[in-house]
Amino acid sequence: MTTPINRNFVADALKNSGFFGKLMFYDCIESTNDLAKTMALEGAENGTVVIAETQTKGRGRMGRRWMSPPYSSLLFSLLLRPDIHIGKVFTLTMLLALSTVEAVETQTNVKAMIKWPNDIYVKERKLAGILTEFSVTGKRFKYVILGIGINVNWKPEEDTGMHMLYPATSLMKETGQRVSRERLLVNILSAYEAHYMDISRNGPARAKQLWNKRSMLTGKNISVSVSDNKVTNGTATGIDENGALLVSDTKGQIHTILNGDVHVRNMTGS
Repeated sequence: MTTPINRNFVADALKNSGFFGKLMFYDCIESTNDLAKTMALEGAENGTVVIAETQTKGRGRMGRRWMSPPYSSLLFSLLLRPDIHIGKVFTLTMLLALSTVEAVETQTNVKAMIKWPNDIYVKERKLAGILTEFSVTGKRFKYVILGIGINVNWKPEEDTGMHMLYPATSLMKETGQRVSRERLLVNILSAYEAHYMDISRNGPARAKQLWNKRSMLTGKNISVSVSDNKVTNGTATGIDENGALLVSDTKGQIHTILNGDVHVRNMTGS
């Protein structure tokens, strides 16, 4: 059963938000992130949202392919033009991750967790991935694009018959029923706007507390590949206000890591 996102519902639900009038819906495009980048260069406004029913060249970090059958996932990219220090860009990634896990639990009662730097998991299975891309001029952002793909109304391994790169799940698989993608989109964007406004007014303390509460890495022994020839081993102790992972090595030294691939011992996915 293929049911398109109800565009009128989304627009009406967000009529009092900063996203109103900036929602761009497409049936099929190559990539929401790529289109958002093109739109950014053409002068699209802060808060523009590019939503697709399917992508032909969807991707995650490191160019990994993102699979999503038509009308089954929630696929969108958020274009921002933030007036923040460039070292704080991954704060925006963490805000989207936090908003997503909150929206998922509010709507479905599914307990989702954040696997730094950009994944959403349910138990040991991947539910969603975030791709952050940006461009800077000097010390200012030209744009930041936050793309996300969430498995909603399909069962990744059963429906494809393929062995996935990582154990995957979906909201349908977790709940046993179809989930409204338009409501999920509204809930995520509403939560994101609220968190963004709170950080702008009051600083990151509250958001930092919330995303650490939702972090699935804290206290675990991990290995973080931060480059081709550098690996940091230790215990994850938290995520700081800039979205960086804090890792304590065997000597007790704390490493602050802004980006990298994490492997967790005794965890199926990585």
